[in-house]
Amino acid sequence: MQRIEGEATRMSGLVEDLLTLARLDNRRPMQMEPIDLTVIAGDVVQDARARDTTHTLRLTGLAGQRLGPATVDGDDARLRQVVTNLVANALQHTPAGTSITVSVGTEDDRCRVEVADNGPGVAPEAMPHLFERFYRTDPARGRQATGGHGLGLAIVAAIAQAHGGRTGVAPTPGGGATFVLDLPVPHRPLMTCPRRCHEQHPELPHGSPEPTWHSEPHGPASGQAPVWESPQQQKPPRKRRRGVWVVLAVMVLVIALLGTAAMMTLRSGVQTSDFSQNSGLPQGADAPRAPVEQADASAPDWSATAAAVSPSVVSIAVASGRSGGEGSGVVFDSEGHVLTNHHVVAAAGNGGTILVTLADKRVFEAKIDGSDAATDLAVLSLQGAPEDLRPISAGDDRQLKVGQPVMAIGNPLGLSGTVTTGIVSALNRPVSTTQESQGQNPFGGQQQGELVVTNAIQTSAAINPGNSGGALVDASGKLVGINSSIASLSQQSGNIGIGFAIPVTEAQAVAKQLMESGKVKHPYLGVRLTDAIATEGQTKRRAAGIASVETGTPAAAGGLRDGDAVIAIDGTPVDSSLSLTAQVRARTVGTPTKLTILRDGQRQDIQVNLAERN
Repeated sequence: MQRIEGEATRMSGLVEDLLTLARLDNRRPMQMEPIDLTVIAGDVVQDARARDTTHTLRLTGLAGQRLGPATVDGDDARLRQVVTNLVANALQHTPAGTSITVSVGTEDDRCRVEVADNGPGVAPEAMPHLFERFYRTDPARGRQATGGHGLGLAIVAAIAQAHGGRTGVAPTPGGGATFVLDLPVPHRPLMTCPRRCHEQHPELPHGSPEPTWHSEPHGPASGQAPVWESPQQQKPPRKRRRGVWVVLAVMVLVIALLGTAAMMTLRSGVQTSDFSQNSGLPQGADAPRAPVEQADASAPDWSATAAAVSPSVVSIAVASGRSGGEGSGVVFDSEGHVLTNHHVVAAAGNGGTILVTLADKRVFEAKIDGSDAATDLAVLSLQGAPEDLRPISAGDDRQLKVGQPVMAIGNPLGLSGTVTTGIVSALNRPVSTTQESQGQNPFGGQQQGELVVTNAIQTSAAINPGNSGGALVDASGKLVGINSSIASLSQQSGNIGIGFAIPVTEAQAVAKQLMESGKVKHPYLGVRLTDAIATEGQTKRRAAGIASVETGTPAAAGGLRDGDAVIAIDGTPVDSSLSLTAQVRARTVGTPTKLTILRDGQRQDIQVNLAERN
């Protein structure tokens, strides 16, 4: 059984890599922004050191240079994947005890990352083929029969070409191999004539010979910035890579067969499906409507739920200059309003365009009616909205119970109409994320912005980048939350079974304000908080400590004092400063609120009226 599980995991990784290559082949939009390759390399080296203690990893500047910024225009997630794959390749193919040097710098109007190892090296006849798909290096490189599947370096080459760059390999002086990522510096004239390649790159740092550069006829020419097609443009006929898709089909079949065997002893509480146009679910007027009557609430018929909710969930694509992104949304009303996350559409605030795709594949342009970074919510208006829109049916998150089954629906990684199921893992979970400017994804990014604190619903339903703004529904198909963020082990780890959604009651209140005035009134208490452990009689408990009270605030008017410890708000337990902040932000301005506090070891209630934060 362990062998079956291991093989299924390996095949799943292969399919994931094939999908990545397919998206690059089809030139899916990337979020382009200034990226410092030195920062990325530093993060990757630090992670590698934590995972692998058998090698020595060093981060340096290129030969003759001090380590400093090396900025390119690129997609942060993709370029991180490139450096990660190059370092992983070096770790895999070099003996324990050897050193690996990652060098970053700028040379001749190009930015370069080099990963040099001191392993057995690469045979000259193999160098031109290392970045080819499914190419397996010669045995001297240490490839094991149970090892990778020959796509790690192919993904590196595809991403580099999508950024107008190239990849290569050269011998490391003294033995080993040096893998090179070469990208253009932004806003500089680029030399693309093949006859001048040696003028551009006279030598490889560390005294190595000129690398053997990988050539891919299907990618953009080296030195040229990629041109992404608008979703409105019709793609011309193009030669299809049948080989990749044949292998993908075979791998999917193998995984299905292995999964059948494994399910004899393993059970999973998470199901996935895709209700795209080919899934067979009814669309338009033929689709059932929520609420769905479930015969057994503990074992819902998720197909019925998906069919009822799918017409109310949309895919969102945003493009602004060279940046852009994808996300999800829900149809809020029959007038064409769509509710989504602020971070999904923030990039469009700089003159960008927003395209909304309905479940039946009709596409509409949209404009932002209002967007609020503090709550991470936004409302769009479809231009020329059709009369047959299906608004989502709203539920009541206050009736949710921990352990209750739920379904997440959205557009993860561009896979529109994806359905995943799980349970409510926790309620009133305080979650803080930093809202990056320029429309960055909350799962990653470098720019800092407003802190978003949410009194969230935690769920085990798989949520991934692109799910943001999508629906979290109960078994009846009623909306209980707007999917917004995940917890992950690293920027590239993806879903680990801990996702968060903004409760529907808060989302509705914010949406109505955005539609009425384009802005949101935010409540505040007027205190400075700290985490505290308070004493009640002989018992100690965690609480939100009041470090100071500002004069002329709701807290001062209600009688809060320095040193008080808040243990509940309107009867809901509070165990930290973040917990109280999330609870306050989930309420509306003017709401009478009861705070239960401990003062001098005695419990008492204090009434406050939350005021508007300036």
